[in-house]
Amino acid sequence: MRDSLALDPRSSQDSLVTNLGAGDSWWLRHQRFHHRAVFILNQTTPIRLNRHRGLVACAWQANTTSDTTSVRVDSDGNGSVIIEPTGGANQDGWVHLLTGGTNAPREEGGVTPVVPIAKGQPGYVPIGWIYRNHRSAAPNTLTGGRPIGTKGLRFQVFPFTLSGDASDRWRTESQLEAPGVVAVAWQCDLGSQAGHRVAVTLDAAGDVIFTPDSVDARTGWLWTWRRY
Repeated sequence: MRDSLALDPRSSQDSLVTNLGAGDSWWLRHQRFHHRAVFILNQTTPIRLNRHRGLVACAWQANTTSDTTSVRVDSDGNGSVIIEPTGGANQDGWVHLLTGGTNAPREEGGVTPVVPIAKGQPGYVPIGWIYRNHRSAAPNTLTGGRPIGTKGLRFQVFPFTLSGDASDRWRTESQLEAPGVVAVAWQCDLGSQAGHRVAVTLDAAGDVIFTPDSVDARTGWLWTWRRY
């Protein structure tokens, strides 16, 4: 549905892509939810963000093409987010959260947030702001991007099944298939979370680049913030 997104089922086994008729998940218009982002720095093992009242969906905005990480809503029913980076690598990026509540989250597992966030330090991005993706062949949004307000940006979600290439490309800008994208994040299919880790970034032309953690097919949803 236009301007809608798939809600994360509260299970690590359920799949978002089989939601139609299977009862695993459902679709709702995203305008009804609150958005928040938190920066995660140098993670090598799974961690948890706890107590997000009304949490319904989450996605990962990679800092660089090597920051292949997946995030999901935990099945504990407490609004927790499980963040699973590719093992052994220092993963940097932003977790985007959509909630129906307004409570400030509380972190565990080694993440110490500050508000407002200091650039390069883990913590919450002020409400109403996101980091604009660095447009480059070798992007680094932390150093080459900048925070921008979401007011005036359109949030849209697109389903994708990737071919398994080392870096799939969606020619959003170079062929005007979805022009005006300024930030992107990846909501992985939960049927096999560890098998759907993807870093989504923008190249120098402004096209979306999908970089999986291994050369296998990947399924999920691309979250975009667009200016047009």
